[in-house]
Amino acid sequence: MKVGVIGLALSHPYTFAKGFAKRDAHVTAAWDDDAQKAREFVAEFGGEAVGTPEEVAQSDVDAVIVTSRAVDHAAHARLALEAGTPVFVTKPLSLDADDAATLVALSERRGTVLMSCSWIRYEPAYRALTTRLRDEALGEVVYARAVACHKIRSYIDTNDWQDDPALGGGTLINMGIHAVEPLVALMAAVGRTPEWVRCTAARTIYQDTRSEDIASFQVGFSGDLVTAVETICSASANGYWSEVFGTKESYVAEVPASLRERRAGPVAVDASPSGRDHMLDLFFESVKTGKSPVPLAETLAITEVLTAGRRSATNGGERISLTHSRNA
Repeated sequence: MKVGVIGLALSHPYTFAKGFAKRDAHVTAAWDDDAQKAREFVAEFGGEAVGTPEEVAQSDVDAVIVTSRAVDHAAHARLALEAGTPVFVTKPLSLDADDAATLVALSERRGTVLMSCSWIRYEPAYRALTTRLRDEALGEVVYARAVACHKIRSYIDTNDWQDDPALGGGTLINMGIHAVEPLVALMAAVGRTPEWVRCTAARTIYQDTRSEDIASFQVGFSGDLVTAVETICSASANGYWSEVFGTKESYVAEVPASLRERRAGPVAVDASPSGRDHMLDLFFESVKTGKSPVPLAETLAITEVLTAGRRSATNGGERISLTHSRNA
């Protein structure tokens, strides 16, 4: 399978490209606004460094992976969709819910695969919780909570565009997606869709952040279910967990599994690539089948929760109704 890469703004394309060979895939074209970086990338992984993102989308490729700055995701994804080429967009799909809705409509109209997600949803613990929810093992869901805990010092110092709300979404979106996405996906398993968001954010430790190092969401779902999302990026622990409380039982999914058992010092994120591997496997399978692995209405809902969270935090915690999600 021939893969084109648009943007080298993150470590993701390097991680993905290392796994292409075992999926019978290889890079054939790559672009970045830093031409030297693109040349170095193809020297390592093969293919041709091209001069524009349009050249990648219009080249002889079977799939496109977009790993540019978040502010450019929508424009770069559109290039692939208009060329009729399946596209994976690294998280988040867009920093604008209307742009995300336009991409979803284009994907549906052209019948072309569009996939964008956080790998956390595909970790084994989260897949197990999804199965239990679908099997109604927890009974009726009465509350849910999702947490993303990840220090942001490294990207403040190196990829500071991620910390800029206008370019990368800031902590609330860039890290918050690792909690919002599994929450929305888990609630979708019991037929609940998000309807409103309220969010507050603050700087606690990293006073030099352009955005925030902590954010707290309330997310209201259909059926009057109120849930919580916490993005904690100033603590020592790194990891992710979701708790779902039901009338029969409650269940916790966490990565790494020992995250909350070790409170005495830093906890490293589980190095297992299973979630990322499963995500890539599903995308490459979708290229063959033409069916998007993640329901597009779900992808749009995740984007809208995140972008509404940013608006809410900017406006003092105002409750924001979700237009696209409620109309899906």
